[in-house]
Amino acid sequence: MPIPRESLTLHSEIIMNTLSRHIERLLLGHNCVIVPGFGGFVAQYIPARYVAEDQLFLPPYRDVCFNPLLTINDGLLVQSYMAATGETYAQCLSAIDAAVADIRARLQADGNVEFAGIGTLESDGSSAYDFHPLESGIASPTLYALDSVAANPRTEAAQAPQAVLPTTPTTTPSEPSHKADDNVYIIRINKTLAHSVAAAVIALLVCFAWSSPLGDSLLRYTAHIASTTASKSSSSDTNIAATMPQQALDAIAHKVAASVKTKQSTASPTITTPAPTEEYVIVLASGVTERNATAFVASLQGQGFDNLRIVPMRSGKGLRVVQGSYPNAQQAQAHLNALCKQSDLEGVWVLKMP
Repeated sequence: MPIPRESLTLHSEIIMNTLSRHIERLLLGHNCVIVPGFGGFVAQYIPARYVAEDQLFLPPYRDVCFNPLLTINDGLLVQSYMAATGETYAQCLSAIDAAVADIRARLQADGNVEFAGIGTLESDGSSAYDFHPLESGIASPTLYALDSVAANPRTEAAQAPQAVLPTTPTTTPSEPSHKADDNVYIIRINKTLAHSVAAAVIALLVCFAWSSPLGDSLLRYTAHIASTTASKSSSSDTNIAATMPQQALDAIAHKVAASVKTKQSTASPTITTPAPTEEYVIVLASGVTERNATAFVASLQGQGFDNLRIVPMRSGKGLRVVQGSYPNAQQAQAHLNALCKQSDLEGVWVLKMP
């Protein structure tokens, strides 16, 4: 009685998952893991780098490549099988040979084989292979918890010129300065003219005093102003200050206040432009094909994940599987930390959407 196809597919998945877990675990402490009769997976350290299209500083990671020429059995993978299953060397080597046969059959039928946590191997039907590693790299304890950092370009704002207060040069009375700054205006008051103006003001006040019922009190006030003005003008070393009646000052203040109020009422209203909104997402997979992205989304939805999207990369080479939509990087990072605690996802990171 033939074995059902569903059972064969399930058996094949178990074989592939077992082989992938052994290779991924061995790459934690070794730079090369050889699958006897098939090829070797070689790990290499990739330093931190800057992705200009996404404006991100990505942390260092370990990348992996596939070399089909490394087929000699070095015993490393067989020993890993023996430690995990407790079977003999011959039995474990036979299990690895069965996995290799299954890989070749998959490449012949589908054209690609996915090694969980490592990458995807593709073949065009010939002996040549094309290996696509995970963009986030393979697991590495020494580089654990290193996250990407968003780098917003700094724009050099034009600095407003600072106001420079003009300084008046110090001059002696005998040598008046005529070389003042263009923005500084010096007003000089002639003492003789000031005395004449003060005398005219006093004469007017006297005339009003004679015709006013205030009588002697206004005269005494006028005499007091005259004596004060005379005492101030008698000193040649004292600056002359013009004294104005309080009514005139009040009138000027009223005109200034009315002018300011008119300018404020005619000023154009300020238009406030709302700040542009930002969107941050959690990248679950990057650089994958449409087929793999669709399968990955279906798998995540089966595990209870929601708000999943498939978006193209800016470079146009591959797709991304992202989750959520957050207004800032802090909320996205908090949700990412909670997501990592609730599931076994690895290599996820926060991305600012364009």
